[in-house]
Amino acid sequence: MSKTNVNDISIELTKTDNDSIAFDNFYSIKMVSSLYNFNPKFYQSQFEYKNIPNVDSLLISTLVQDYNKFKYDLYKLGFLDSLSPRIDSLIEKKKPALNVQAIVTYFSNGKQTVIFDENNNKDFSDDQVLTFNENYYLEYKDQRIDTNLPVQNLNLRLEINDSIIFQKRKVIIYPSAYSYYTGSLSNDEVINKSRIHFKFKDYWKGKFSYQDKKYDLAIQGFHPRYLTFLIKPDSFSFSKTSSEYNANFTYKLKDTIQLNNDYFVLDTIKQDMFALKLKKLDSLKEFFSDKMGYKLKDYQLLDLNNVPFSVDSALKEKDYVLLDFWGTWCLPCIALTPQLKRLFDTFENLNIVGIATDRDIASVKDYVKKNDISWKNTFNDASPKGIKRDLRISAYPTFILIDNNRNIVYRGVGKLALNEIEEIINKKTRNK
Repeated sequence: MSKTNVNDISIELTKTDNDSIAFDNFYSIKMVSSLYNFNPKFYQSQFEYKNIPNVDSLLISTLVQDYNKFKYDLYKLGFLDSLSPRIDSLIEKKKPALNVQAIVTYFSNGKQTVIFDENNNKDFSDDQVLTFNENYYLEYKDQRIDTNLPVQNLNLRLEINDSIIFQKRKVIIYPSAYSYYTGSLSNDEVINKSRIHFKFKDYWKGKFSYQDKKYDLAIQGFHPRYLTFLIKPDSFSFSKTSSEYNANFTYKLKDTIQLNNDYFVLDTIKQDMFALKLKKLDSLKEFFSDKMGYKLKDYQLLDLNNVPFSVDSALKEKDYVLLDFWGTWCLPCIALTPQLKRLFDTFENLNIVGIATDRDIASVKDYVKKNDISWKNTFNDASPKGIKRDLRISAYPTFILIDNNRNIVYRGVGKLALNEIEEIINKKTRNK
């Protein structure tokens, strides 16, 4: 549970492997691959490790936990000629040296072999050997990853607070040419063949109370600087299948969270990952968020003819505005256009604002015209900025329903979310 004083909340955490929460793949899967193209000199130096199998097809992948520190060390060791000005040498030189672990993989007799230098002694003779069918290239959504492959208890080397620790994690290791993040192949065959994925099967959980209200907490990630925090009232449930729905409860370290009428920052997490501190803040005049139950900022937008409008203006004389994040390239988005048109025509208390992410504005204008879409749309290019960045849009179509006070009533992705939104509006209409 938690300990509370006037200023902060300390939450005790326990590790669990209960597979009951869908986390964003960015935090639940770690992908590694060969660094040959990034730095050939360093890549070749890894072949000096002991007991590397002597096969022509062998590739070495590298598990890096802290890329800034890694690049700083490569620079100091002469593997890089210069250092990016974005890397602070004063910070990086205080950290322990070269925070990496190596994985060898090779192909022989229709099989792919993977060996992970778990104890980081630069010797592969004392590590577990994993063997896969050569074409066992699974996409991250493939259910065989969880049903056919064993869960390993691995030691992962971490640098935390200027010291090295080995953290025991439950992990499924599997080769896949498909990136878990984009779902696509690389144009480089070396990258495809050397891609190894670590899928975490455990996470940290905790419970706490504030002013007689109870909350649940879950944390996933592979490094204290790369963690996702899910915090919800115990009256809600985490989804086991939809990380997009769980985005309603997602925070990062140093984010602000509202508990009742007070505000806290996710301040620090203990080195061993078994305690989180929430630090109380002074009252804020206004607090906006991207999550259900919070208020949305009154964004100032431009329609497809470059005419300015605001979220508040879209809400005028309406009970709801539905924000639709879509693109002409997105087949699920296109498939839902008829349902959106029906909702817009059926419910007089509903307005819709489309936020299109696309190659160019001409493609959006053409689609809107051909499909006789009468609600306002605004254009965003592919860069993460503005409303798309603030609301952390990572999947399409994402729907956010707000009421006439700009409170976020519902947020979700795809057809199931749109069906749920239709039911919410239906209920409101029936109760009038």
